[in-house]
Amino acid sequence: MLSPSWPKAEQYRHYRPGQVIGAYLPAEDMKIAGVSLSTSFDAVTARGIAVGDTLEKVMDVYGRPDFIDFNNRWFYGYLRYNSDNIRGIFFEHNGSKVTKIIISDN
Repeated sequence: MLSPSWPKAEQYRHYRPGQVIGAYLPAEDMKIAGVSLSTSFDAVTARGIAVGDTLEKVMDVYGRPDFIDFNNRWFYGYLRYNSDNIRGIFFEHNGSKVTKIIISDN
């Protein structure tokens, strides 16, 4: 279960279409276990987060998400709101643990 003090998706709904959110992550953060985009297996990130890790660990390592999407995925990196211009990492979760890690570079 999400801690009441953790960021909530509704806190990220004030952006305008096309507004830039966050900043580009370093290239080393755009890999999981040394493997970059379009890789479909579960692995560790460059900062040591893996599927099964807690959201608390994600917060400790990455800090507050730059964005939380409509699927409640935590996003870190650069995106242009309401567009396909996204470069960063998504953490899907079940409310307490990471269930999937997605890297995007559009």
